[in-house]
Amino acid sequence: MKDKQINMGSYSLISTIKSGALIICGCIIFYFYLGEKQSRVEQENLNKDSNSELIKWKNKDGENLAKIKVLETKNEKTFLAFKSQDSTIKELQSLVKQNRYLFKNNKGSASIIKSETVIDTITKTITVLDTLTNKLSYRSQISNKWFKANIFAGKDSTRIKLNTIHNISLIMGSEKQGFFKKRKTFATAKDENPNSNIKDMRIYNVTEDKKRFVIGPYIGGGVNLINNEIKTSWQFGFGVIYKLKEF
Repeated sequence: MKDKQINMGSYSLISTIKSGALIICGCIIFYFYLGEKQSRVEQENLNKDSNSELIKWKNKDGENLAKIKVLETKNEKTFLAFKSQDSTIKELQSLVKQNRYLFKNNKGSASIIKSETVIDTITKTITVLDTLTNKLSYRSQISNKWFKANIFAGKDSTRIKLNTIHNISLIMGSEKQGFFKKRKTFATAKDENPNSNIKDMRIYNVTEDKKRFVIGPYIGGGVNLINNEIKTSWQFGFGVIYKLKEF
């Protein structure tokens, strides 16, 4: 059977369909190639940033601060697939997995901050005589803005009641890494309680995926000046388009 073609001058519908199919296949292959390449790059960045040092210091008010690089990917799947021996990163991955429904549309962040409260102080002991049992007990109490401790000691047991207060803040922002280098996102945590030290922290964030290349059909029009006569024309096609700005 002969190949039937619908010809309109030099226009061939079947040839156009074949060309369009080839373009679509090429675009799909290119899309998967970019996705695989992006995943490899993100895994390399995760491996590098997971070894970043936790920087700790105290400000002039005695507040404890800590800063570390933020682990970032364009979707949580890449982060969950990352292999790490760091126990805190594993906990963070478990946290992301348990709350995966919150990471819809590739947006969201998760944090784990571990702190240690150390109170080393001396206070006066009060001796109290229990008139019912005729036994002595010893009591101590100390408190300030950040903690309150009550100690009750007897012959056979000691009871400790301790309340601590924390005011922790977390800020994420990007910092320059040098000329012609991509900015890196850092997270800084602060605990206003001077008795607490931030021992470890890990932050994960889904970066905004700004897609510049768009695959799909397009339609457009134009105006041409032919023999001093203005003529309009329309075009319809399918291909790869570079997106300059969203509206």
